[in-house]
Amino acid sequence: MYRMFLIGFAISLTTGFAQDKQPAATYMGIKTCKMCHNKKATGKQYTVWLGTSHAKALEALRSDKAKEIATQRGVKGAPDLAPECIQCHVTGWGNKSGYQLKVDPDNRRAVSKNKALENVGCEVCHGPGSKYKSKKVMQAIYAGQDIERAVPDNPDK
Repeated sequence: MYRMFLIGFAISLTTGFAQDKQPAATYMGIKTCKMCHNKKATGKQYTVWLGTSHAKALEALRSDKAKEIATQRGVKGAPDLAPECIQCHVTGWGNKSGYQLKVDPDNRRAVSKNKALENVGCEVCHGPGSKYKSKKVMQAIYAGQDIERAVPDNPDK
């Protein structure tokens, strides 16, 4: 009985460590989504998104109406800089690979990525793009062969 317990315990440890080796999912930003999802043959999702309020979600926080609502709710400072407001107006808030309030202005790559995470992008609903950004995975999802990747776990939960 004790031996079975030890074997079970060893297997559970091995499985746990194997899972830890998987890289964390990361947010890629709307520019990455646009590369494949703006073709006429597949519905030009990026162009459609541009015409929605989701594409202007962060900008909406800079409006007089947003400032009025923020004041009524006791938000200190500008709504577009307040975590309690921007959490619903950007992609990946609260995740180290998601939108950040402060980015090193000398790091052009970080600035560009952060800009691509502004607003409510694809990854807010579909999860971090690193889980399914490759063409091979996207083709499998489209063919119905890789459904688990189509609705990835949300690392923020």
